[in-house]
Amino acid sequence: MMRCRYCGKDTVTGSFCCEGCRKSFEAIEERMQRQGRLFLLCIVASVIVPMAIMFIMDPDSFIALPLMLIFLGLTVVVFPFCTPETVESFSLRTSVKIGRGLGAVMVVIGLALLPFCADAF
Repeated sequence: MMRCRYCGKDTVTGSFCCEGCRKSFEAIEERMQRQGRLFLLCIVASVIVPMAIMFIMDPDSFIALPLMLIFLGLTVVVFPFCTPETVESFSLRTSVKIGRGLGAVMVVIGLALLPFCADAF
């Protein structure tokens, strides 16, 4: 028995349990193709911008760490593009929820660390 690639329900008809799941899967896959470069740009900017801020403000501070966590977390929340292995293990819908949840955790941790690392402010 196979599982639906979108929702994870058991199916005997193929990769999807219904036409709605197939359309939802294809829509997300198309979005991933269309926004893949923007996602990579945001990942790179999430590392470079905090480092630049740190060196401009105070090279001895550790402000870049929480800022990177916040920016990377926000990137993952906006673009919850998970690996094919994650989608294979769970389902696309569950993988997106996991990705967004982990992104939110990164933002919260970054915000919690910000007062301890922001001695330059």
